[in-house]
Amino acid sequence: MADIREMKKVVCPYCGTPVNTFYVKDAKCKGVFFKCKNKKCAKQFELKI
Repeated sequence: MADIREMKKVVCPYCGTPVNTFYVKDAKCKGVFFKCKNKKCAKQFELKI
């Protein structure tokens, strides 16, 4: 398990609002979708690392 200080938080690419998800710098993923928690934005985006 990675140390919390090494993890980065996922942010919405449209408005910059943080999403309650973390990743480490050597992570790899695609096809994982999130919905922005900002009520004004509320866009869906894919996490590609």
